[in-house]
Amino acid sequence: SPNWFNFVCAKIAGYIFCYPAKLHVLGLENLPLSGAFLLIANHISHFDPPILSSVVPRPVEWIATRELFEGPISGRFLRWVGGIPLDRIRGDGHALREAIHRLRNGAVVGIFPEGGIRSGENSLLSNAWGKPGFTTLATLSRAPIIPCAILGSDRLYETKYWNPVQQIVTRQRASIWIAFGKPMDCPTSLPRQHARSLLQNQIIASIRSLAASLKEHFGLQAADFPQTAQQRRGQKSGPKKK
Repeated sequence: SPNWFNFVCAKIAGYIFCYPAKLHVLGLENLPLSGAFLLIANHISHFDPPILSSVVPRPVEWIATRELFEGPISGRFLRWVGGIPLDRIRGDGHALREAIHRLRNGAVVGIFPEGGIRSGENSLLSNAWGKPGFTTLATLSRAPIIPCAILGSDRLYETKYWNPVQQIVTRQRASIWIAFGKPMDCPTSLPRQHARSLLQNQIIASIRSLAASLKEHFGLQAADFPQTAQQRRGQKSGPKKK
């Protein structure tokens, strides 16, 4: 089944990322060991889904952009691990219904509300507020919400962490910091629109608070916060995408 394949892939990812990175995790005890929950995290690199999946003790079925499912190999793999394709441009009722169905059957569903990889002012950790769809999923599913902040995974864009010769000589690994918040419940006593707005504010505030906790606990600096792949590689960034 996809869950078993997902579980095995998450374990393999854990071994792979032990080579270039060192993980520092706070709040692991906040993750429910049974029952559904919705994992909502900021998104700073392509490495986030496998890294988070390797840390969460249960299979995470990620909502991902539909384009990733169009390749013959990547699409098959993502479906095997339980991925849920989402059309980010036109909206996707099918993805919403599928995610709700899985949550109601006790699965763990993961989503990045920013709708893509973000850094700087476009990051959820700064001034961005994310796409509104994630609050719709939260309010309709009624599943507990686990907010999550991840920092440092964008450093893996630096090739030195994957160079076996440099690793042998320097033994330098990228530090990645992850914090999971306590379960949050969707407000039930408010009209749905008000509940979504309140929930969006609460989730984003919680993710930012978790990032601040990581900064304080580990003494992080500005350079430890999200940067683009080009910045991490020492290249000039191209024109900003709209």
